[in-house]
Amino acid sequence: MTERFHIPGRFTPTRSLLARLVAGRIADRERRRTLFYVWAVGVSTLWLVGVFLGWAWLHLEGDPSPAALQAYGALQALGLLGLALAVWMGHAPAVRIEVREATLLVTERQQEHRLRLEDVSEVIRIPADVYQRHYRRFAGAQAWIRAPRKTLVLLRSEHGAFVLGVREAEQDLLVDRVREGMRTHASAQRVA
Repeated sequence: MTERFHIPGRFTPTRSLLARLVAGRIADRERRRTLFYVWAVGVSTLWLVGVFLGWAWLHLEGDPSPAALQAYGALQALGLLGLALAVWMGHAPAVRIEVREATLLVTERQQEHRLRLEDVSEVIRIPADVYQRHYRRFAGAQAWIRAPRKTLVLLRSEHGAFVLGVREAEQDLLVDRVREGMRTHASAQRVA
């Protein structure tokens, strides 16, 4: 029996073009996030300074012509749009989770991550703030969290850990299905 769960997609600045550029250079999750926000605020501040300097330059020799004001406004609007698209607008895609008899399959866009249930040593719910505070403990975990949750599902195996941000209402069902798959495989090994 296959059980399906869904983590909806979400707009988030941490998936913008700037964030992807930073992510390609830094492996640590918290350093990456911090550096992204430093760069995002820095780029936004530079854009704002550019707006003021442009306005001052435009008024350097008196009142500007209406055409110059219109061009200035258009350039500022394009700059703001470019800033928003490159720095602040990002989208984390939806995630589909399937629990099959022997496998947990996590699909994000065209990428699939498989975890054999026989390899799972532990499946528990953890408070989300524990995951956030102790990020070094979970540094190697593959995480799919799209929206703030009070609790998350943690699966540990010899190949690493998965952290899943499914809705709280579905978390018990997911944990039960994974544990059933673990028990089924363990009992099949004892019979063999």
